[in-house]
Amino acid sequence: RYVKVNNPNIPQISFVPSHCPTKEILNVECSQLECGFPVMRNKRGVEDLGKMAAGGDWPWHVALFKDGSHICDATIATLSWLITTASCFQGQGKAEWIARAGSTRLISTSPWQQERHVMGMRKSPVEGSTVVMLKLDREFVPSDFVRPICLPSTGNALTDFSHCNTLGWARQRTML
Repeated sequence: RYVKVNNPNIPQISFVPSHCPTKEILNVECSQLECGFPVMRNKRGVEDLGKMAAGGDWPWHVALFKDGSHICDATIATLSWLITTASCFQGQGKAEWIARAGSTRLISTSPWQQERHVMGMRKSPVEGSTVVMLKLDREFVPSDFVRPICLPSTGNALTDFSHCNTLGWARQRTML
């Protein structure tokens, strides 16, 4: 018995019975997940901006919690390092920080979310910079819901026409 994938570009992949007279089989393996691309949906257009995020829309987004309370957000640079701003930690005493990825809600949990402890912080040595790198206790496991953002390589800069998005919490700060 043989099957084929029916339209692999939609979130709900389905398999359809198929005839295979040559009896040749294709082996499909997972490849490295691409950075910077949400795989759960087709590219969202400008008309979709401002709508509530669904799981997998922003897989590089991380919510940072101090002693159980949401304080600010970060971006996954690599599976073990996050980028955020120093203002997250101004006036904050020593605390237990948790990084939660793969979730679009602050209050409820999702089956695909992952949490890691923040083990260290490195401030940018550039004068006037507010960039902070956070080291996690262990790597995130890459998935359709958790993956790094793409960072430009050395020498590549954003152009005047680069498309960028910002994220924010809505509805009493409970949904992304």
